Amino acid sequence: MKFCEFMASLQKGDLLCWMLSVSCNAQKALQLLRRQLNDGTKYALSAFLTSKSGVIFMIKTTISQWMPLEAKTIRQEVFVDEQGFQNEIDAIDQTAWHVLLYVDNQAVACCRLFPSAKENTYVLGRLAVRKPYRGKDYGKRIMQEAEKWLVQRGVQTLELSAQVRVKTFYETLGYVASGPEYLDEFCPHIHMEKRL
Repeated sequence: MKFCEFMASLQKGDLLCWMLSVSCNAQKALQLLRRQLNDGTKYALSAFLTSKSGVIFMIKTTISQWMPLEAKTIRQEVFVDEQGFQNEIDAIDQTAWHVLLYVDNQAVACCRLFPSAKENTYVLGRLAVRKPYRGKDYGKRIMQEAEKWLVQRGVQTLELSAQVRVKTFYETLGYVASGPEYLDEFCPHIHMEKRL
């Protein structure tokens, strides 16, 4: 994607986090983007993974208080079609914050955030990355954006119910397991949490 195409693809919204990588002068590109978006739109911008090919690679994270169709689609693919869960969409989805990660305008990962019964604590759930995009740190990136967004709102602790088979992934991000394993539908899970 050329820089001008990237600029033209920017969409305005209430809560947007923009990240990009460029080959030669990341700082100059960031300054240009800041000028383009200097209109009151809430956003955070940072550079990462400089591209050796000179191609701009855009990753966009959106956070909304309604469930986008892309999040439903990703969760259906991952949890129902791949893993065999039955009760994927629930009442929590009506009030949760939904986080979507896009790579060049293609939705590739999602999760949801909602308040815990504990003070200053949120729950992260339904983290899913589409199969073709796994192994590229998109799960890690969406987690980091969700954590950053919560910290900005005064949340101190994030907890989650992890599938036991991916417990190590969450441990690498600083989450600590507690309590016994339990079944969610047919799948072993464990409670984990992290102080933000």
